[in-house]
Order: sequence, then structure tokens, then C-alpha cells
Amino acid sequence: MWQGLVAMAVTCVLVLEQMLGGGLGLSGNGIALAQSPASGNANIAYLHNPNGSRYISDVVGVTRQQVVDELTAHEHDSYYLGTPYKGVNDTGNWPRPNGDSGGYSPGMQCNGFVAYVLDKVGGTPYETFVNTNGHRGNWASLLNWFAVCSNNDVISHTFDTKEEMLASGLLQKGDIICAVPYTSVFQSGADAYGNTADDHVGFFWGNASDEDLFWHSAHRSNGLGSAETLVNGNQISGITPKCFPSCWVLFPMGPSNGQVELIKRSAEENITQGNGSYSLEGARYGLYSDEQCTELVQSCATDSDGHALFTGVPTGDYYVREIYPSQGYLLDEQIYPVSVSSGTTAQVEGSPVEEKPAYAPAGALPAGSEMIVTPVYDEATLAKITSQYPGQVIAAVDISFRVSGKEIEPEKAVEVIMDKAGLEDLKNLTVVHLDDEGKAESVDNASIVA
Repeated sequence: MWQGLVAMAVTCVLVLEQMLGGGLGLSGNGIALAQSPASGNANIAYLHNPNGSRYISDVVGVTRQQVVDELTAHEHDSYYLGTPYKGVNDTGNWPRPNGDSGGYSPGMQCNGFVAYVLDKVGGTPYETFVNTNGHRGNWASLLNWFAVCSNNDVISHTFDTKEEMLASGLLQKGDIICAVPYTSVFQSGADAYGNTADDHVGFFWGNASDEDLFWHSAHRSNGLGSAETLVNGNQISGITPKCFPSCWVLFPMGPSNGQVELIKRSAEENITQGNGSYSLEGARYGLYSDEQCTELVQSCATDSDGHALFTGVPTGDYYVREIYPSQGYLLDEQIYPVSVSSGTTAQVEGSPVEEKPAYAPAGALPAGSEMIVTPVYDEATLAKITSQYPGQVIAAVDISFRVSGKEIEPEKAVEVIMDKAGLEDLKNLTVVHLDDEGKAESVDNASIVA
């Protein structure tokens, strides 16, 4: 009877996978927050469109990451911050921040600030928000923004209060949020504090969905409520409307991260097609932040079609490598680069990737044979190895071949490929073979794959 014992001087490594996910916003007691159209101003009910098919970022031609990166670059300087508040009559069609005033005197209103940022990162706000549904004017009118979003089935949410919006769990940094006064304020022309009825818009700037931070341009005569103050100009402050009370409209900017897709297929379909010994399902791939593939970001497994998808991946450059293969295939040592952009699904370079099937040489084993690999814990057996390789062996497996439940011996030499996944210190790895008489010999040509 042929039997092989492979002993390895190795240490097992446990690889932890980071699990990413999200879900409905929850209240303090864990109950999902129901959300219906804001009632404070019935005229904006049409803007409650949580099941829309597009994001406002799609309509304007930008990504959340572009907006966040642009603003983050100037979060601690005066490029935007401190730019005086000026109305459209003072800025004309080109409101400009301190850092890019050109031949103009710097100044921005709320719409002008948002439009400038969207334009600066490559979007088209000045061309998009113009004379829509009979609303005269241009980007300076939020009515044009609302009409364009409604016509394009843009995802949006409405809230009666800031507190409701912050508790929804929907906000992400870079989202566009708008304040629309209650109908009663519009009817009277001003609020209880004397602030003129006016809409307001800016970027949500919290690092968490419930963090009360708002990047916007406002002026001192507006937004003065109970215990609330604003400076005159561009600022990062608590979320504050221009008059009280106001409803809120949230326009999400689309996914903040991207996805990575890999498709695996057999390199020799003439062997694997319809053969139950081979499966594309279950190959695990790792997504790494470094080219050496030592910094694991996350991992995922292929489905029955050989499809693997990494989700929630921040923008950047990554590398994909197989951690262990699926049934019947050899480990793929190739490293596949991929670049991820916000809101997109990137294919790894070379996808679909081809995997080589493992198979025994013709005539080595009868049809229907299977290789059985089981751990060896028998102290007497392990002692035979450790006596010849003292201090070396800490793990062993028994490899045998069977057909119809009966153990057999191959007619020809069969190559056994060992996977190094989970093994440390390969420089000191020793592979030995223990024969039936208890003699352990080093296997000099042992094949260890990445």
C-alpha cells in the first residue's frame, strides 16, 4: 500500500477578512426610521424620490470622491473659507472664491459656491441648471436645480427637520443638502427672527451620517436663530438654514466607493467542461493595497460562474491575487493590478483570468480516483518524524488515493502541489516523506506554490 506523509515545519496563520456593509438608519432603540415626504412645505413633496434611478452627480457629471477631494484640499486654507457672501447682482454669472478670483472681486452666494465646486472638478452645473420647466434664470435659482433633478429621476429625500435628516443614517460627506422654508414662512415673507424667506444649499461635511457639519456660503443677516450664529461668508458650521423653520432636501452624490470585478475561467475547458472534479466556485482572491500583496484590504470567493466582486472599495490603485484555488485547479500566482474610481466597477487587468486545471498523468490512476488528504495527529507517527528532524515538524498530513472507497497505489508518479496560503517562514520550510517502514526523507523537489 502506498502512503505518503508530508510534514511541514510551519506556523499556521489566521487571515481575517474585513467585512464592510451598510443598511437602514436606526433610531436609538434599533428601530428602522420610517421616512415620508416632508409636510412643512407641501410644494416640495415631488422631491421625495428615494427610489430614483440616478444621482445628482450623474446628471452633473462628477463623482462624490472628486467633490470630497477638492474640498478636503482646502479645508484648512482660505481658498474657499472666508470668501465674502455676495448676491447674484454683485457676482454676476461667475461667483469666485478667494483662491480663484481672477479679474473679479471674490464673492459667492450659496448656489454659487456649490456650482463653482461642481464646475471645478469637471462637472457642468452652469450648463445643466438652466431654464427648466418654465423656470426662468440659471444655476442661481434652486427651482432650476429641483426641476432638473425631478425630470431626470434623481434620488432625493425630504425631511421636516434637521434632526430628522441627521437621524436618517442617509447622509454621507459631500452630499448636497438644501433648506426650503416652511410654507408659513414663505407666506409671511420672513421668519420670527426677521430673516427673509430664502432657500439655502451647501455640502454635508460630517464624517458620520449624524455629525452636524455643513460647508456653505451664508450671510450674517440670515440664519440667526435661537443660539445659532453664522459668519458672513464661506464657512464650515452646524447645519443651518437661512430662515426658521425650514424643510431639508438631501441629494446624495452617489456611491463614495467603487467595486472590483474578476472573472475566472478554465485554461483547458476541453478537460474541465462537464467534469465534476473541477469547479470554478470557491476560489478565494485577495485585494491588496501593495504590489507585493502583503497588505490585505479584503477578500472574496468566486461563484459557480467564476465571478468574484469586491465591494465598498475606496478610490485608488490595488492588486488582486488568488489566495487559494477552487476544486481541481492549481493556484494562480499572477498578480492583477486594478484602479478603482468612485461609483464604478473596475475589471482587473487581464480579466477574465485563466486558471490551469490540476490532473494526474495519463494512466497514473483509474477513472473516478480521488486523493484524500487528512491531518495526522497520531503521536507515535509524528515521533518517527521528529526523531529524524528534531524541532522541525509541527504539522503533518496523510495523502492517499482511493477509487470506489478502496485505497490504491498510483501506477505512475503523481505530482502533489502544495499551497503555501497560511504558511509562515517559507525559507525554513521542510517537506519530508515518511514511508511505510517509518523512514523520513527530505523531498528536495517539493513543489510549493504561492
